[in-house]
Amino acid sequence: MGALIVISVLWVLGYMSYVDHHRRTNPRITWGVPWTEWYLLPSKGALIWEERLIRSPYAGPVTYPRGEGPIKVPAGAVVATVNGVPVKTPVQGIFTARLDQMEGKWRYQYLWDNRDNLPAPPPPKPPKRSASPGEPIGKVVEQPQEIRFLGYVDMVGTVPQALKERRLPVRKDRFDMNLFGEVRFYEVMGPKALVYMDLPWVTEDIITQRTLNILVEAGRFDGVAVPESSVVQRNGSYGVYVVRGNVASFRPVEGRPVGSQRFLVTKGLAMGEAVIVDGRLAREGRVQLW
Repeated sequence: MGALIVISVLWVLGYMSYVDHHRRTNPRITWGVPWTEWYLLPSKGALIWEERLIRSPYAGPVTYPRGEGPIKVPAGAVVATVNGVPVKTPVQGIFTARLDQMEGKWRYQYLWDNRDNLPAPPPPKPPKRSASPGEPIGKVVEQPQEIRFLGYVDMVGTVPQALKERRLPVRKDRFDMNLFGEVRFYEVMGPKALVYMDLPWVTEDIITQRTLNILVEAGRFDGVAVPESSVVQRNGSYGVYVVRGNVASFRPVEGRPVGSQRFLVTKGLAMGEAVIVDGRLAREGRVQLW
């Protein structure tokens, strides 16, 4: 019985050794593909625009025939009725019936005075259902006008040069294309800069809040993408096992993980070169590919 156990253990060990040897000498390989990764910095800032309050000329119940907004309207459009009497907007722009009590206060000077800790605006209140004479029942953000952004940006990558050129590449999200914010003013404050710029886009939804999260481009990385599992660390440096013919060899590379289990190699690997998928199991020497 004891001999049978010993034989079984030896068989298992032998099989495991065979499987390990087979995996090392018959590795899965992949090929580096061209890849560009943008270095994007999150930034949150306050939005500044010119707005006009729409006031009720009478007392009575309020309705909004075009909806509560935000909605683009032409000059002279009926945006509300008070006791059945039409109320028109004096200018074209974006109308909303929701007010946050910061109208007339949320200006550049107010924000500049609080620049060390930019304030958070209160949430907009529900639209009025009844109003007194002279009471605000909505507002219109006149168009065209530039929507301005005041916020902090990290001084890394290409940001310092972009600020000097007064054109900061920004986007609404990582899938958006780059547009340029025209920098009116900036002040370097340690590792960050306080930036005051014109946003390159205006949409109806942007006026529903007085702050906005954007992404600032701080550079781009061009290189070759491989699976993150292909990359191993040796003596504190990255490297991959490159296969040429039927021989695998370790090669140091430079780069960074870019998410989705990918690694962007910026130096040390050319497009189309074959690498072993599982770098942890790889060894230098002959490999069987077919």
